[in-house]
Amino acid sequence: MAIRVVKFGGTSLATPEGREAAAGAVAERAAAGLRLVAVVSAMGRAGEPYATDTLLRLLDAHPQCPPRERDALASCGEAISAALFAALLQARGLAAVSLRGFQAGIRTDDRHQQARILEIRPARIVEALDRGQVAVVAGFQGISPAGDITTIGRGGSDTTAVALGIALGADRVEIFTDVPGVLSADPQVVPGALPVPTLTFEEGAELAFKGAGVLHPRAAELARRARLPVEVLSASAGSSGTRLVADQGVPIERDCGSCAAAVTAHRDIVQVSVADERLARDLGLVESLFAGIAARGVTLDMMSIFPERVAFTLERRALAEARATLDDSGLAYSARERCARVTLVGGGIHGVPGIMHRVVRALAGEGIRVLQSVDSNMIIGVLVEDGEAERAVRALHREFFSA
Repeated sequence: MAIRVVKFGGTSLATPEGREAAAGAVAERAAAGLRLVAVVSAMGRAGEPYATDTLLRLLDAHPQCPPRERDALASCGEAISAALFAALLQARGLAAVSLRGFQAGIRTDDRHQQARILEIRPARIVEALDRGQVAVVAGFQGISPAGDITTIGRGGSDTTAVALGIALGADRVEIFTDVPGVLSADPQVVPGALPVPTLTFEEGAELAFKGAGVLHPRAAELARRARLPVEVLSASAGSSGTRLVADQGVPIERDCGSCAAAVTAHRDIVQVSVADERLARDLGLVESLFAGIAARGVTLDMMSIFPERVAFTLERRALAEARATLDDSGLAYSARERCARVTLVGGGIHGVPGIMHRVVRALAGEGIRVLQSVDSNMIIGVLVEDGEAERAVRALHREFFSA
């Protein structure tokens, strides 16, 4: 019998009604003869009693708390969720067992709060499946080589689900959220956002990395590498959701009449401009600068290199680390904070004549200034002032997704 991994997010499990809907989805798949692993997030969002952010606020009075203890506390929300969900399944007549990350064999490195999964030894999960049980796994967590509980960063339950799907040879991973699949834009920004029935793995990964919140970037990248089918669904809606599939070599035909799949925004971006005449004489200065920033673990984006100027973007939380290298370089630079990267994503987008013209026209029509741009075979990204991000998303959505 095939193994299926299903993942339920915190908002899907936040209420008794939501938990019942999730349990119903599990029961339906069990009745179809599937062997099931359910990965669960902590219940609810900040302010609700068992949400991860709520638990971490208990440490507000102890700002010097070591990352090890933060992870020990942060992992509790998923453990509570797993135990409660297993009990709910049992009350429905389904055999189930809850497992913490370490019990499920999820082994990580020792970077607390941002751990990476090194390997999965799923023997205990397989034993549960062989006994006819649903294995309910607490997402977002694992165990370090030293035997300490680790957490794997925001969106970590998505990553847990996909990693388990790969390790177990699952037929697919189904990720249940509070929205009916991936939409053409954030519905809170664009109320008329359209469902996207199909994305290639590459499109899904690009959307995740460029700010779409439905699927975590690391999960999307894992699925892409393993070619593991993933579906994004809603436990309570009748939508067919969004399927991530392999690229067939031609752009997916979409109802909007465009090769674009979605438009998304990523806030809290900083644009750094390095303007120094010495760059024109010695390109090695650029190489040294990028090497120093990379050594501090900072990821750069939207890089543009000119004879006497270099421009790039980074996330605001990484600015202090980047500044340390920039200051040491002795090069003249400036940092424009409060920017946003707005990205149009779609397979083969670069090969369609007139796409960039339409992007510029849509933004110019709203008086939105483009600070920098980048494009590839799958994206066109523009940097705008943070306060104009939502208007930019709406403008591009009207241009590419309106009938």
